[in-house]
Amino acid sequence: MMAAGAAAEVLSLVLDLHRTCQDVIEAKSTLKAVGRQIEVLIPVLRKIEESSEYAPDDDATLSRALREIDLELTQTKRAVDKAKKMNKVLYVVKAKSVREDIDTHLRRVQLSLAMLEAGNTVALRRELNVFREEWREREGDLLAETARERLRYERLMNGNVAENISGVADIRDREELADALREMERERDEVRQTLESSRDSASRAKAELEELDMAQIVAALLIAERNLDRSNEGKADDARLPECCYCPVTFDVLLDPINRL
Repeated sequence: MMAAGAAAEVLSLVLDLHRTCQDVIEAKSTLKAVGRQIEVLIPVLRKIEESSEYAPDDDATLSRALREIDLELTQTKRAVDKAKKMNKVLYVVKAKSVREDIDTHLRRVQLSLAMLEAGNTVALRRELNVFREEWREREGDLLAETARERLRYERLMNGNVAENISGVADIRDREELADALREMERERDEVRQTLESSRDSASRAKAELEELDMAQIVAALLIAERNLDRSNEGKADDARLPECCYCPVTFDVLLDPINRL
């Protein structure tokens, strides 16, 4: 049957996407949450693949839904692959746009599965009920990770790399910060070129907003870079202090150390 073959192809894509999402660093925890969410598709797809007979109408409905799911998951995979290649700082900057892109595709996947429920596909009723409940639960986990990423972004935009972002997203590498800054400067310059060549008022208004956002991000990254340099200079000074100047519990530098004999 057409639906069984299509389900096998989509299942292979889901398993590949799930592995990709799980094989990311902890700083990109939203991608891991995406992997856990699409995992709930696996029982539905296996049920479709294993079933040998469907009524003609059911087979056509399933095949159409699976084609749409395949398309949306392919787009999701591209977005995840792109995000996976970003360094930690650049990912913090772009996490919101990455999440919105992925969320668009996941909503369409959910709508395609809802189409199967509306089609009254009896053979899948149990799997679809389980899918609906688990999808909603894991969607909540994804929203929680999104909120944490938003916090990282706000801290980075305030220039707090060493003090705040490091503790949340483990961002300590100055080279990654410099790479992110160069990338955002490049994107800002591209937006400026678009603005200069644009003749349509709506396009110009959109480009002006994008340029403003890019300029703010570049300025924040410059401040973060400067703050990180200052922090590293302070750590170098701290390294020259004697052992008695450090807290034995937290290892922070003591403001008024007492050396007991």
